[in-house]
Amino acid sequence: MVARPRLAFATPSSAPNSVRQVTVVELFTAQGCETCVPADETLSALAEREDVLVLSMHIDYWDYRGWEDPFASSLHTERQRAYQRRLKSRFIYTPQIVIDGQEEVLGSQKDEAFAAVERTRGEPKIVQPELIMNDDGTATLIVPQVEDFRGEATIWVALFDYDQETFVKAGENAGRTLHNFNVVRDLMNLGTWTGERTEIPLDMEIAIAKGREGCAILIQREGHGPIVGAVAEALPSA
Repeated sequence: MVARPRLAFATPSSAPNSVRQVTVVELFTAQGCETCVPADETLSALAEREDVLVLSMHIDYWDYRGWEDPFASSLHTERQRAYQRRLKSRFIYTPQIVIDGQEEVLGSQKDEAFAAVERTRGEPKIVQPELIMNDDGTATLIVPQVEDFRGEATIWVALFDYDQETFVKAGENAGRTLHNFNVVRDLMNLGTWTGERTEIPLDMEIAIAKGREGCAILIQREGHGPIVGAVAEALPSA
């Protein structure tokens, strides 16, 4: 039985105006990619850490190779291409891990991925968003004021499933049962944050009805730049 991944840093720090030093790890992966299997295992290991939030972004450009990934999304591919431009990578590839929007590593290299997390985790976050969940399926996102913030940041919401098990019938992983963790099923832009206190009401009823289990908020400079704040919460079950 696969352990349910830890939902990192769901509870804000109790100290006033404090910002928790958490690291966001995004894995760009595909079920049709054989070398993505060890990367999924790396993501599972990172999910055990309380100071890390992992998100599995399944891309769609592997779908033509004999297996159509049920979690693949063109939005995830677009996000990876945006990182390619931002990080000045020569090409997009799987499995790729992007850490806090600042550094990328080969996801199948576990030691390299953990070392990159250690390098990045010292980078200070500047804002601690709060996500207040209600039993009726509504929620409120609160992004506090940060007076010395300059520029613009995008507020992203990612709805995800904790653990998905798939028997792959074709492609490079044919005959294998794959486990994917914190699988992002919906990724949406909630607008721009410029340092002012912001409250955004959210209706999670449809997401809950679809079986989504978690919600992550990422505050990210200039769309796909450094992640300057993040929070995750479990969704109530239907």
